[in-house]
Amino acid sequence: MIDAHAEVENLGLDEVIARLEQPREMLQLLGGMLEQYESDIFNTGGRGTWAENDAVTAEAKNSGRVLVDTGNLLRELTHSRVDGDDAVVVDQGDAYYGIFHQQGDRGMPTRDPAPEPHESDVDQWVERLVTFILDGTS
Repeated sequence: MIDAHAEVENLGLDEVIARLEQPREMLQLLGGMLEQYESDIFNTGGRGTWAENDAVTAEAKNSGRVLVDTGNLLRELTHSRVDGDDAVVVDQGDAYYGIFHQQGDRGMPTRDPAPEPHESDVDQWVERLVTFILDGTS
């Protein structure tokens, strides 16, 4: 006779089930990946797609970085929070003006501060999440 409980323990399914039933740690992992993604977007000028600041804007800003003046938008987009057991929230908070950057406004070029991730980014995130679910490491 096969002891099904022993078989489950041997396969580590109890730990997998526990991780799935208590997803907060997994959501925190995902939040960290989204924070890093946004940080990379800002550090690479929208992966090289953002137009440079014009001379007047560069002179007036507190920062030489594109889309960074006070740092508020960058700060909002690179800080996530877990909302309950079913959501990771990364939003523009009171940096509502991100939409103007995304769409362009008053002659300003479009520079999306939160572009849709590439398929390769998503594949990497899925791989890390599956690894976490199966063996608890990230």
